Amino acid sequence: MTGSGSGRAAGAWRWWLWILLATAAAAGRAPGEFEVKAAFLFNFAKFVDWPEPSPGRGPMVIGVVGDDPFGPVLPQIVREQTVRGRRIEIRRFRADDDFEACHILFLSRSVAAEAEGILGRLRGRPVLTVSDVEGFAERGGTIGFALVEQSVRFDINLDAATAADLRMSAKLLAVARKVIRTP
Repeated sequence: MTGSGSGRAAGAWRWWLWILLATAAAAGRAPGEFEVKAAFLFNFAKFVDWPEPSPGRGPMVIGVVGDDPFGPVLPQIVREQTVRGRRIEIRRFRADDDFEACHILFLSRSVAAEAEGILGRLRGRPVLTVSDVEGFAERGGTIGFALVEQSVRFDINLDAATAADLRMSAKLLAVARKVIRTP
């Protein structure tokens, strides 16, 4: 996808990454992989529309299932932030928990073996599933992170998003490395 929309979207992403870089530079280091992924998780909330109510009008919930690779970074990024007037809450889950309250669910590598079952339990529910497990988007997850030449990129499974009744912004699709859809 090309055009002026993709330039604005790239500008918004660059702005958030600049903030992340500046924060890391102030600490005397480059941002780590999971700092960048945490910034992406927060920003995904701005570029996806959920059906109403989804779930309810409470906080926007970003869940992490399995071992939390973000540590204190994700809570720091979302602290005092809102998306569409909703505060953001981070919750941690085990693979066998109910994820009904989640808007975004990050599946860590520690639950890779259970990912298919988790995705099956979420089928038809408005949950944006994200993971850095290799091939996640190709196997039915909504967004899969990938490291490309030391840069964090992501693939979007548009069919999975549509099945979950999630509407992905054209700006988000424009900055994806790959958009997967069935012909």
